[in-house]
Amino acid sequence: MTPITISQIKNDPELDEFQLYPRLPESLTFVQAIQYSVANRHYYNLLFQTVDRLCAPVFALRLEAHDAGAILWIPSLLGSITPEQLVTMINRAAPPARVGQHGFQRPDLLSSDLFTLLGVFVRYRAIAQPLPVDARVLDFGCGVGLGSLILSAAGYRRLTALDSSQSAIEQAQSFLGADRIDFRTDHLDAIDGEFDAIIASEVLEHIRDWPRILSSLRERLHPAGQLLITLPNWRYHGSHLNPDHVKDWGRAGVRRLFYGQGGTVHGFPTRSRPDQKAKLQALHALKPAASEFFLIRLSRDFRAHVPVIGRVLLVAHAIAPFAHSGVAVSTLVQAEALRRLGIAVAVLVSDPQVNRAQVDTASHPFPVYHAPGGNFFDIFQREHTHIQDIQPVLQAIESVIEQFRPEVVHLNDYLGFPSRILKLLHDLGCVVIRQVRNIEELCLRANPVLDNPLRLCSDWFDARRCLECNAIPPHPQSDYFRTLRELRIAELQLWRDFLQQFYRRHVDGLVFASAIFRERFLTYLDFPAECTRIIPLSLDAQTLQAGMHDSRARPDSAGSVGASSRSVRFLFIGSLQARKGAHLLTAAVQRLREQGYANFELRVAGVSESFAPEIHAEILAAASAPDSRIRYLGPYQPADLGRLLQDVDVGLTPSLFETACRTLQEFLVMGIPVIAHRFFGSEIVTPGENGLLMDCGEAADLAEAMRTLLDDPALLAHLRNGAARTRIATPDQEAADLLAFYEEMATSRFSAMPWGQ
Repeated sequence: MTPITISQIKNDPELDEFQLYPRLPESLTFVQAIQYSVANRHYYNLLFQTVDRLCAPVFALRLEAHDAGAILWIPSLLGSITPEQLVTMINRAAPPARVGQHGFQRPDLLSSDLFTLLGVFVRYRAIAQPLPVDARVLDFGCGVGLGSLILSAAGYRRLTALDSSQSAIEQAQSFLGADRIDFRTDHLDAIDGEFDAIIASEVLEHIRDWPRILSSLRERLHPAGQLLITLPNWRYHGSHLNPDHVKDWGRAGVRRLFYGQGGTVHGFPTRSRPDQKAKLQALHALKPAASEFFLIRLSRDFRAHVPVIGRVLLVAHAIAPFAHSGVAVSTLVQAEALRRLGIAVAVLVSDPQVNRAQVDTASHPFPVYHAPGGNFFDIFQREHTHIQDIQPVLQAIESVIEQFRPEVVHLNDYLGFPSRILKLLHDLGCVVIRQVRNIEELCLRANPVLDNPLRLCSDWFDARRCLECNAIPPHPQSDYFRTLRELRIAELQLWRDFLQQFYRRHVDGLVFASAIFRERFLTYLDFPAECTRIIPLSLDAQTLQAGMHDSRARPDSAGSVGASSRSVRFLFIGSLQARKGAHLLTAAVQRLREQGYANFELRVAGVSESFAPEIHAEILAAASAPDSRIRYLGPYQPADLGRLLQDVDVGLTPSLFETACRTLQEFLVMGIPVIAHRFFGSEIVTPGENGLLMDCGEAADLAEAMRTLLDDPALLAHLRNGAARTRIATPDQEAADLLAFYEEMATSRFSAMPWGQ
């Protein structure tokens, strides 16, 4: 490697600000130089050793390229070293590099890049500003002691520095000046007395149970003492890429957790070079990404408060009327009902068409935010192996939180978003409520109905069973595909293990529509049952009944039947796919006709699915046959439900799998008895009282249930009376139950915080 030619060596007084010593002792031995680059500038750190074998680092020599030759800028304490010696040191740097090349960066003190190194000086000097030099100070989580050495150089003499790492303390004790500091690896309980100031600088992001640590530190404070905390901004430091960080701190999180009587929070703007000048600023004066770190000062009598629930952000893949899925409709119903309770509501949806957060204030009477999203399966399978790709999504979601400032984020689903948003939302100080409406996190198909042959998966959480749904056969002959199969199995299992931990740590409460589904789901998730609630889906019966009355005023409406009033009218509404049981309809009618039954009509309303066109074609063909008992009504909109439900005697919901079935409730709330398959949520049906339940999802079972009602008009009348008496929650009842659960989970979380009340 060709040595670097240095034409001039000049002093830079600004570099003196980032040194541990005003001067260096005599008889130093040069040990090592490390070079690195930051913001297109080239720097060196030097390490010397005294005759007593103590380490003396010198930081941030800067090398600049000019036409006349390179200039080396040095701090004043190197003034006694000859230019020849400095040039030799620079050319012995590890690794060697030319000016302008980005240097190799290693995670140790000597080679720390300026994003970390200068931040230590800035943080500790900001921390020390209000502290008298005779204060008794504890530097908790001191690492290799650089911050404590900075305080010592500033004149502080009553310093205790504590870290759990023996090797870090040994390195700290090896520095020149370390003898003025009490470096220890003891447990906090082993340290006597109270402290005027306790510092926890860049510590809490490494500790999962940080509230317990803060409680312990508070106990060691003098009554007039201060706890001084600095936290890195996840957006500036890329904490989601840092393997040592277990919590992502952002402006919303520190504002929610540390604002209160006896506490102050400031942000420090980005600073990565010695020539950049910045001062602490009030948190509200900085944009979310503008702070490199946050400085929090808490007195011993600081009081944080349990937030009053006034703003709720609902998260879903879509919202009605732009989509008609159960989640999209329920999200709109919840939003409107919560608003009637006086809660400010916004909705967040994933949108692959945007690359940053955008807000729609025209389509609904509340804000609908759009954040970058993608294909559900791609994101779920790639987010852990391509974590760097999700940063734009996380930044967009944080900007939504900053704009709307919700106390609660209620996720109906987060299809299109990475699961990492659960952690981010929790770290930003929101109460995170997950309403589990489907099993997309457990099943890569989002439902456990398998094809060829059609059947239910017996274990959603078994990685090997999941691969039965993939293209790779169970026992591939190819070595390549056999290896690929095992890799996919391992990936699935690791992801599901991760999901279990994620829910326990970053979700405050779970909502289920049925007790049976909760019981089954919790066998996989191992989530505390006391943090769950059963809140059934709600329906607005008045809206449905109004639609029914409107349609009855039109004698030529599609719901009227010209056949004899003695004909029993069955109705199937929903997606024409096997999961919904639509494949059973024509075969069941065929069986009834073969048995001589003709006094019935089966109406079918629904849309063809691209992945099951044969079901739609089969229904169309049957409906077109002479003297057909099937009548196909085509696709429908939610506004058509009243018209569709009028004059119906029995509703059919033969779904093979549901976690909660809105169609089932729509029938019952209108006093229409049902024939349903046993699925999660079907427990609302009491056999013989408001409907019939099938144990098997076969056409013969559906035909037999229909035949039972055709043969027994008295039973049908009894079921109709029972359906009319079935209690279905109203949207206002659902909203009240949700709000009570939000408040309970907020109290549980925030009252357990240090200084909580």
